[in-house]
Amino acid sequence: MKILIQHKATGRFLAVDGAWTDDEGTAKDFSNASKASLHCRERALKDVQITLRFETGLPDINMPVQ
Repeated sequence: MKILIQHKATGRFLAVDGAWTDDEGTAKDFSNASKASLHCRERALKDVQITLRFETGLPDINMPVQ
């Protein structure tokens, strides 16, 4: 499973360097959802969600960040 930060409006993912990317392979993969949420709050990211992407083909789980 990958834990990613995704911009809701564009569908792009947060990359390791802080830029937004269309390539999920270069997106920053967090060790858990709490760390991803904290990252969003510390950087005041807006209009984002935490996306849990499963390698088994199950549907993504998207959690809005307040």
